[in-house]
Amino acid sequence: MSLMQYIAPQRQQRAQHGADKYHGDISANYDAKREGDPKWLLEQYWIETMLEDLPEGSGILDIPCGTGRFFQFCGSKGFVVKALDVSTDQLQQAANKLKALHAQGLADGTKFRLAAGNVLKLGAPDKCVDASVCCRLTRWLSPDENVTAFKELARVTRQRIVW
Repeated sequence: MSLMQYIAPQRQQRAQHGADKYHGDISANYDAKREGDPKWLLEQYWIETMLEDLPEGSGILDIPCGTGRFFQFCGSKGFVVKALDVSTDQLQQAANKLKALHAQGLADGTKFRLAAGNVLKLGAPDKCVDASVCCRLTRWLSPDENVTAFKELARVTRQRIVW
C-alpha cells in the first residue's frame, strides 16, 4: 500500500489554474510579479549555470517559454532558440521582450523562433536541439503527462534536459 496517492484535480479546476490561466493581465504582469522572488532568481541561476558551457550556435528548446525569461541569457550566448508556449498571450509578451532585447543589441532576433506548442506532442524531429529547458510546468501536469513530456523532450534533445 502506498502512503501517497495522486489525486487528480477536477478538469475545470485544472484548466483554470494551468495553461489557460496565462492570458490578459496575468501575462502582462507575469515578470513584474515574479522577478524579485528568491525562487525565481535561484531558478534563473541554475538554468543559466546548466547551459553556460554550451557553445555558440547551440540549439535550445524553451518550453514553455512564457514571457521569454531566458531570452537575454540565450541571446548573450549566441544560442539558436525555439521557444514554444500554449498561451498566445505569453507568446506575445515573449515577442515584445525579444524586440526590446534586439533593439538594445542584447539578442539577435534571427536566432529566435516563437511558436505555439505543447510539450506533450512537440511535432519536432528526433534529436533536433542540443538542450531543452522546461521550467515551471510540471505542477500543471498529471504524473502521466509529466512522463509523456519528459519522453518527448528526451526524443528531441541531443545533450541535456533542464527539467
